[in-house]
Amino acid sequence: MRGMNSRDIGYRAHGVYVLVLLGLFTAITNGCPSVCQCAEDIADCSNKNLSYIPYLPNPFRKIYLSGNFYQNITSRTFHNISANVYFLDVSNCKIRQISSQAFAGLQQLRLLNISYNKFGQDQISVSSIFSLNISSLDLSGTNTNLDFFASIECFSLEKLFLKNNQINGVVNGSSFVNMPNIRELALDDNGIYNISVEGLKKLSNLSLKLNEFIFFPKFCDSSNGSLTPSLVYLDLQQNHISNLIYLYKAHRCVRSLTHLVLSYNPIRILRNETFAGLPCLTHLYLDNLFSVEMIIEDMSLASDTLQELYIGNIGAKTPPRFRANYVFKNSSELVKLDMSHMYLMESNVTSLLQPLIKLKELILYGCRLLEIPPAISRLFNLTSVNLGNNYIGSFSSHLFENLKHLKKLALFANRISVIDTNSISPAVLSRLHELDVRWNPYACTCDLYWFINHIMKEKKTILISSDPSDYRCSSPIHMYNRTLSSYDPSYYQCHSLTTQEVVVIATSSTFVLLIMLVVFYKKYKWHIKYYLYLLRSRKGYERIGGTDDETFLFDAFVAYNEDDRSWVISNLMSELEGKEQYRLCLHERDFLPGKTIFSQISHTIQRSRKVILVISNSFAKSQWCQYETLVAQNRLIDDGANVLIVVLLGEIQSKFRTESLYMLLKTMTYIRWPPANSPGRELFWNKVKLAMKP
Repeated sequence: MRGMNSRDIGYRAHGVYVLVLLGLFTAITNGCPSVCQCAEDIADCSNKNLSYIPYLPNPFRKIYLSGNFYQNITSRTFHNISANVYFLDVSNCKIRQISSQAFAGLQQLRLLNISYNKFGQDQISVSSIFSLNISSLDLSGTNTNLDFFASIECFSLEKLFLKNNQINGVVNGSSFVNMPNIRELALDDNGIYNISVEGLKKLSNLSLKLNEFIFFPKFCDSSNGSLTPSLVYLDLQQNHISNLIYLYKAHRCVRSLTHLVLSYNPIRILRNETFAGLPCLTHLYLDNLFSVEMIIEDMSLASDTLQELYIGNIGAKTPPRFRANYVFKNSSELVKLDMSHMYLMESNVTSLLQPLIKLKELILYGCRLLEIPPAISRLFNLTSVNLGNNYIGSFSSHLFENLKHLKKLALFANRISVIDTNSISPAVLSRLHELDVRWNPYACTCDLYWFINHIMKEKKTILISSDPSDYRCSSPIHMYNRTLSSYDPSYYQCHSLTTQEVVVIATSSTFVLLIMLVVFYKKYKWHIKYYLYLLRSRKGYERIGGTDDETFLFDAFVAYNEDDRSWVISNLMSELEGKEQYRLCLHERDFLPGKTIFSQISHTIQRSRKVILVISNSFAKSQWCQYETLVAQNRLIDDGANVLIVVLLGEIQSKFRTESLYMLLKTMTYIRWPPANSPGRELFWNKVKLAMKP
């Protein structure tokens, strides 16, 4: 050997001898080399930067060597491995060459992973791999071309992984004609835009994600027979498929399909009966679609076999369009539904969920819900409910009383300020295994005594998190942002009187006070209002400093009755917030916990640039609405007519017209809401938008 004397040769031979002895000693003493982790028949020597393979005799039959350095694989490379090994992972080992006899001594090898080694196909010895009875082969990230398989015969191969190989263009199934028993084929991330699956009759799993498909692939032959009659799993996520017309045409050719993944595609419309012709479909993934708009036709999700549906995170600029009464009308077998980040108006949710009588798991995460859908109380098979990251302010125990199988309840990151026995009854609590109520703006008052002591202390094991920083106070002000664990009132601080005493005193006092107030108010109603106004005018109007829009928190305060809530959300909020990007103040959404309603109304009206009165018969009957009207009129006197926008939803019956409301309608120009299908709708919105301008 050039450049090496006899002494160097002797030292090297001695070093090799010492390494072999150390390997043998390690194997003899504990059976597992010190650089590996072993358990039963598994030896994991991954990511140790090894350039050699430690001595791994029987019983190790599953060996992981990924992330090491074996540049050239020769007939001597695996001499320390048992001949009985059946699983071998040498992925990401910087392998460049494999000799013809590299795997000759591993006749029991069935599962081989040599992925992410950048060798060319001419450097792979066909006989070194395919002369074995390999059943699973991973060649992902190896720059392997499909032409490589043209001359190979391997009847034992059932699973072939060819991800990230820069195949590009069209894949012809004839490339695998000499591998007739392939059941699982992965061609992810290869720039493929078309595929022919001829010759893959036994294929059951096909993954084509992260490619360039524009249309759903064809699975029919020239006579409309199926090329893949055994296909049960198809993954087409993260392609460029915008419509599913070819899926509708391919129904007869993929009738065995149970799992279909279409996530992360720009699908714009789901047409009627798109999936109805798939008689075995059980799992459908339609989440994270990102078209400009999304239309879901009435019968598009009709399927009497579908069990799991993922259709959340729709990336459209406007909320998806669908009719809630029909979407799941013919999908009654659903047991899991995930609609995360789907914009759902509360008035539709009950109709949407009503047919799903077999539902077990419901995920409505981030759907902008203002309340827990009442329909949940009739879904008796529910075991898990996730309503996290919504706008829910409170909830009642009766919603869960009939859910005898409920084990998991998630209400994290909502607007819940109090949890007590009215929220979760002891019966419901006893059935729960997991409760997630983190990141809510809690009011640290005695109303929270039961939650702190009975759940956070006694039943803390059911809480998804015991980290105190996940539970913080938002009110009262001296407790703001402090953890709930720092609020620990004694029993007597929150229970100074017995229940009987509290009931008697409260009832008596309330009764007497109510009688006095009613009599006094009936006799001196307008005198009271008049003197209150005089008192306020003497005090002087307290203006907010500055005159620009920066002093206002909202563009408009919306005064409305609960009966008109649906109109406000679906029409006014959709038009002014959704399209015009105005910031509206809605009491049920934007009022902060811990303050009186009187102060909230006065404060938010003063901090709003405009005040919108949505007047109806229900509005006229409501005392709170009358109070909002009075505060708005005071603002009108101070700031002028352009601060007030009056919207009339219908004719107000004379019996409901108060003096203040009568004067308001007499002296103010109002905008009347036109009937359905009336051409005046556009004129109505033009008037409202004009009035909203500064």
